[in-house]
Amino acid sequence: MKRFRMGELCRYPKPATPGIPTIDGIPNFHFVVAIEGMPTLQLEKGINAPSPTRASDGERLAVILLSSNENKLGSAENPWHDTIAPDEGFARYFGDNKTPGVDPGTAPGE
Repeated sequence: MKRFRMGELCRYPKPATPGIPTIDGIPNFHFVVAIEGMPTLQLEKGINAPSPTRASDGERLAVILLSSNENKLGSAENPWHDTIAPDEGFARYFGDNKTPGVDPGTAPGE
């Protein structure tokens, strides 16, 4: 059984390579989250919420993926700070609402 742990560093190669377990000794994201017969999960679309899946005990949501790069915090590319605090059950995630000079909190859909 493959396990994906919050906060675990993973490689995210492009194009997706779900058949390769590790890249340069680091777990391959596409391998770790791959489920046979299901679409490849991606992080390119900001908040990625896959469709509900059927399980033996009924339908359930398989995963919600949030990706944030702490190395870009405070840069011109990313002046906003995403807060992902799973132990508190909280995430403030700006996704693609990162237009320079515009407060992402004023964008519709937040």
